[in-house]
Amino acid sequence: MIQLVASLLVIAGGTVIDAQGEQHKGLNVVCNGDRIQAVTTSVPAGAKVIDAHGAWVSVGLFDAASRVGLTELGQDDVSKDNAGGDGPVATGARLIDGFDPNATAVPVTRVDGVTLAALTPSGGLLGGQGAVVELGGPHGAHALVASTGQYGSVSPEDTHLGGTAHRARTFQVLRELFALGRQAAMPADRLPFSMGLLDHQALRALATGQVGWRVVAHRASDILTTIRLAQEQHVPLTLLGAEEGWMVASQIAAAKVPVVLEPSVDLPAAMEIRGARLDNAALLAKAGVRVAIGSFTATDGRNIRQSAGLAVANGLPWAKAWRAVTAEPAALFGLAARYGDVAPGMAANLVVWGGDPFEPATPVKAVVISGQPIDMDSRQDFLARKYRHLP
Repeated sequence: MIQLVASLLVIAGGTVIDAQGEQHKGLNVVCNGDRIQAVTTSVPAGAKVIDAHGAWVSVGLFDAASRVGLTELGQDDVSKDNAGGDGPVATGARLIDGFDPNATAVPVTRVDGVTLAALTPSGGLLGGQGAVVELGGPHGAHALVASTGQYGSVSPEDTHLGGTAHRARTFQVLRELFALGRQAAMPADRLPFSMGLLDHQALRALATGQVGWRVVAHRASDILTTIRLAQEQHVPLTLLGAEEGWMVASQIAAAKVPVVLEPSVDLPAAMEIRGARLDNAALLAKAGVRVAIGSFTATDGRNIRQSAGLAVANGLPWAKAWRAVTAEPAALFGLAARYGDVAPGMAANLVVWGGDPFEPATPVKAVVISGQPIDMDSRQDFLARKYRHLP
């Protein structure tokens, strides 16, 4: 129960889960403004209190690959802002410009304990610039946290190269684009793929290693080719998807390339993921690969805790699964100084759970974003009440 008494906010008496997944019983988390002031056994006099006795307290979850707020209705092209365009290159496009904090899925996502989302384009050889957003209040409050580099895909169905989408051609075009990006500013009429000047500026930032390259690659051979290309171009790489990553886990680990994946993928929906299996995350982590978990959807970010639990059920240690939805994405996007742990000075993005967060039946009792308790009502709750008793 929330008792409104003063300006400080205290989540009192809960079992605190730290960045390593370790539990600390009977602690109070003191929030002052948008930061954690202390984790202690005392409660400051006159503070607002959220009673967490018998509950677990943690940082908010971090969806490492999300399209929340970018699509309102999948069948309505006007409300789909999850891509930079229909062409293969949209390096100048910024997903944050299409993010809608009032989208229906935003409160649905955050009431299930997800407070941060890494916006990820869908499609394009080089599909645009991602961003991390805080799923706080409406009207853009607390929206942009950080830009996250350049996204792309080497999957033939996603590159938008049309009839030229054979893999050899895909990687040839990428090499040519990296070469183009290392050149000085060029007139727009000399740029390929209808690129504009801002596209070239963003391409230059990628080609010179100023930003990271986050690439969807499913097939084991595509993963290795992408790693070789990134090493050849001296560009920091993150792999997304990597359903066949377990086949080349040692090579990914040796290259020190992190992976963002969705652990529940285990069916060969396409030929390039015919090797998908439920213990992919466990095998990658065992080989020493840094693993983060993403939903890759606009509406199902709330399910990342279930996905993490599924990874645990298939061999991923609980603590590593916990890091995969909290501290690991924060580190991956350069935000570890502010997000990912319950500690003084960190962002006051906190969740009170009725038990183990990876158990689907565990209720979320309270969510705090930037030090403010949020409304735990969503459109799904409204519709449930509206239609619970039909005439």
